[in-house]
Amino acid sequence: MGNWEKQGSVWQYRESGVLSTGWTLIDGKWYLFDAAGNMKLGWQKEKDRWYYLKQAADRKPAEAKNDYGYTLTGWQQLDGKWYYFGSDGSMQLGWQKIKDRWYYLKQESDRKAGEAKNDYGFMLIGWQQLNGKWFFFHEDGSMAVYEWIKDKGKWYFLRSNCEMARNQMRSYKGKSYYFKADGSMAVSESVSWNGERYRADKDGVCLEERPAPGGHNVSRLHPRLKRLQKKLIAQCAARGLPIRITQEVRTAEEQDALYALGRTAGGSIVTNARGSSYSSHHQWGTAFDFCRDDGKPPYENGDRFFEKVGAMGKALGLEWGGDWKSIVDMPHFQLSDWGSGTAKLKELYVSPDRFEKTWETRILL
Repeated sequence: MGNWEKQGSVWQYRESGVLSTGWTLIDGKWYLFDAAGNMKLGWQKEKDRWYYLKQAADRKPAEAKNDYGYTLTGWQQLDGKWYYFGSDGSMQLGWQKIKDRWYYLKQESDRKAGEAKNDYGFMLIGWQQLNGKWFFFHEDGSMAVYEWIKDKGKWYFLRSNCEMARNQMRSYKGKSYYFKADGSMAVSESVSWNGERYRADKDGVCLEERPAPGGHNVSRLHPRLKRLQKKLIAQCAARGLPIRITQEVRTAEEQDALYALGRTAGGSIVTNARGSSYSSHHQWGTAFDFCRDDGKPPYENGDRFFEKVGAMGKALGLEWGGDWKSIVDMPHFQLSDWGSGTAKLKELYVSPDRFEKTWETRILL
């Protein structure tokens, strides 16, 4: 057990008659002493890492008079700026994920010309350009993720990867918006995207000025899905479970006709996907339907035929409609890359025909 000693205005710590120097753990807290044994305070750089040793002036009103001198950890506000110190007391830099939120602590390499040498380490807020990409950090320092930001009267959108959308059309909750070179949303103006002209209304919603003849339907099944389909057909035949493909690609009109069943037309509800909003994977060429082809009624399932085929399709990596909760669709398979719905496809490609144009070049095929 050691003892604290005050020499003039500085504190020293002596244990077994020997003055402590360097880093010393005392009562669970780390202190730093110079070669003469004097306790260091404030900012200290040790082995290229910065630390902050609590000063007497940092004490809160309810804290004891001697409650200072040790390394601070976690979030600390110093001179009006927020810093984050690791469990070892070292100042953290760059990207930091803290309690499931991302923050950016200014690095020394981020300093601009004319800024002081020690002008770094603190939490950045607002718009920040990092490695050529724009991000937005809230007042608490947390990074904006898949959300709208209104700044100086203009709207911006931060994508799911946290980057600001620029020079592109994005789909959000079934509506399309165009973001210009500076990231601001187009409003009450015409824009061009993928060779087509759109008109952004006063709310930024974009509609085509001249819809392409024949709409935006795909003309064929996704190449990778076609290959998996062939494998499934062969495997089913080998196991005595022959199947026949009943439908692959659907147009928007065909999908809307199915959606009308049980709603505005007779029959039972068979789908929750509207064709006019590209809500069915069939419209994107990423789904197909099948039935049994063994001489029995096409959709007879007393022998759990569809569950057996479903398991085989899932083993190939396909999503099976028999696993769905709202409307179970056992005779249905689709690619699982973009989720059960089509929101991700619309966000990335806007319309099925544009998606089809990428099939020849994308590695994911």
